[in-house]
Amino acid sequence: MKKFITYYAVIFILIAFLAGTAVAGNSRIHQGSITGEKSVDHPVILDSGGPDAYGYYYYDSEDIAFNSPEYEWIDISGYGTNMEIVNDDQNIGPFPIGFTFNFYNVDFISFRACSNGFITFSSASTGVTNRTIPTEDEPNDLLAVYWDDLHPRDTGQAYYYTNNVDTLIVSWHNFQRYSDDGEYSFQAIITSDGNILYQYQSLTGILNSHTIGIENQTGNHGLEYVFDTTRDETGTSILFSHTPPDYGQKDVLVVASDAASTFITDLEAYGDIADVDFFDAATGTPGMGLLEQYDAVVVWSNSPFYDNTAIGNVLADYEDNGGAVTLLVFDFNTDWNMAGRLMTEYCPFTVGIGSYTTKSLGEYDSGHYIMMNVDSVTEYYSAEITLQHDPVLVASFDDGTPLAAYNPDNNLVALNVFVGNDQMFTGDVNNMVHNAIIFSTKNQPDILFLAADYGHALAEHDLMQMPNISSVHYYNVMDGTPTLEYLNMYEAVVVWSNYMLDNGTLLGNRLADYVDMGGGVVLQQFCFVDAEYYMLEGRLADSYSPFGTGASYFENHSLGWYNADHPLMLGVSEATDYYTSDITVENDGVTVASWDNSTPFVAYNPDHDVVAINGYIGDARECSGDMMQITYNALNMVRDMVDIEENDAPLPQKFSLAQNYPNPFNANTIIRFDLPQQSDVVLDIYNIMGQKVTSIDKGELPTGSHAIRYDASEISSGVYFYKLTAGDLVETRKMMLVK
Repeated sequence: MKKFITYYAVIFILIAFLAGTAVAGNSRIHQGSITGEKSVDHPVILDSGGPDAYGYYYYDSEDIAFNSPEYEWIDISGYGTNMEIVNDDQNIGPFPIGFTFNFYNVDFISFRACSNGFITFSSASTGVTNRTIPTEDEPNDLLAVYWDDLHPRDTGQAYYYTNNVDTLIVSWHNFQRYSDDGEYSFQAIITSDGNILYQYQSLTGILNSHTIGIENQTGNHGLEYVFDTTRDETGTSILFSHTPPDYGQKDVLVVASDAASTFITDLEAYGDIADVDFFDAATGTPGMGLLEQYDAVVVWSNSPFYDNTAIGNVLADYEDNGGAVTLLVFDFNTDWNMAGRLMTEYCPFTVGIGSYTTKSLGEYDSGHYIMMNVDSVTEYYSAEITLQHDPVLVASFDDGTPLAAYNPDNNLVALNVFVGNDQMFTGDVNNMVHNAIIFSTKNQPDILFLAADYGHALAEHDLMQMPNISSVHYYNVMDGTPTLEYLNMYEAVVVWSNYMLDNGTLLGNRLADYVDMGGGVVLQQFCFVDAEYYMLEGRLADSYSPFGTGASYFENHSLGWYNADHPLMLGVSEATDYYTSDITVENDGVTVASWDNSTPFVAYNPDHDVVAINGYIGDARECSGDMMQITYNALNMVRDMVDIEENDAPLPQKFSLAQNYPNPFNANTIIRFDLPQQSDVVLDIYNIMGQKVTSIDKGELPTGSHAIRYDASEISSGVYFYKLTAGDLVETRKMMLVK
């Protein structure tokens, strides 16, 4: 098991500290297509950017940062103020913010809103044509929530709501494009701490002609999330904040046939790098046991490797097991080059002939994560290398020689730079190397949704808030069936169908093969529908699924009997779903929960890593209660993160406080935490002024994972802090209540 060192950012203004190191990205990075039965887009693996000159970052609900926002639409149409936007190209206002809001170092107390999907704090421009950000053309001091040529027509309504303390919500409902069909519903949530959150409830029609971002008063600084690029943000939230995304800290091993003390000192200066160790590759080859203790490995040679083929093979094995590798320039020199499978199968660069001439930075993708805070590079070495294995080229030298590239099919980044103790470069080379290391660790698949449905977005966002979930990807099984090789990239697979499967039998057989090779599968409701176009068939259904087919009717039922001590039901106390069925338990399945009409609800196969849940978590969201918690528990079980035989979760090794869920919330939320030892636990809630709102004394709790449900129905909307004290251990986090 690969070692991951992570931590949570601690924010607590009462005691005047802000803890939490982070790394920020600069781009939306998409991979190319992969090959299943049909070509399918790779998921987005990085959705963050910044900082700009004023310290703003953005990161969205698809980003893997611990503090990424959660999508939760807030409907203010019943109590908000109608802004009376009734005409095309109408900029109306000013309206009160309700508090002082600082935006790019300027304080504002009012705002204007435009039919074309943006907010300004002073500009009356109608901005008919959306533009890239930043631009000095009006409108400026801009919140481009969904800037396009929109029209309210007969259905469009725009509202705002302020609690006159710390929260403003501005929403556009059912607007249309001026000359096309489709409807667009989106909102901005502005809080007194300077945060700006965009949310997208429904976007239909043309999706490639809008701008999303923020821009200062003169239009010379800003952050652009998207401009005129096909992108469906439905079910997405985007946060613009001065707080950077928190990705935790990485342990790095430097493998070099060269001294590395200077490089290690430089690398350890970055806040998101924990420990950096060294292995001398001139005298030996590291084994897999050593490599797998690290989140990332950096490799270079300035003299021959002890065995260049052996090191290339073991690094390829490390990649195959989910490791992340950054290769630096001398690995591609014909005298000291890397060999083995890493070069023949994975490396984006070919071996070239060293050319000891000074080269400078040429063309590069300034928005790419690898080039974050990289404005200049001058290097005394430029190899005559070429590209191989269909890489993504990020930067070149001024003579066109490749400088930075990565392989989109694994976690390997190659940089044509030398960072040894001689340090014969100038410019931002260290930043580029650091970025490459962090970027390579983000490309690690975790959970895969196989869905004949478009309902994965909200489920993805919910799961990403849970501990131990680093990434969630999606594959559309209406259009194809993933290969076994593709499935084996993931620790666990969630499957549901709400539409016709491309090939239910082939998918069932592939998933059975995946389980045979150690994979884990969680089957959701519609897999058991007794209809040819829904039903999952093949070996998984015949031999492994704890539930048989037979679902036949759609009714609303609530949680009935359940085994509260079973890990599948950890933290579960209620569940309601609009669908239940006539299914039966098969393949020696063990039932741990039933609906209130005794229909089986949750079961698992004790001989295979397969869990069946008779509930649906797609975008229809006809469920309530702890449905997502059950799915999360099931994923943990099939990923072997719990001990089924003992019916208990593994004991935590460290104290941690998770982000409350949901967040923002109204008016109940769940606060989860891990105790490495038996402790007296107290949860304190504070308002933004530092006043204690309530205190919940849980008494002495045993070692393990725990959850507290907090009812905030008696307090007003706003930003609050929750502090958990467990013996001598204390952690604090921030949450938002919106009513």
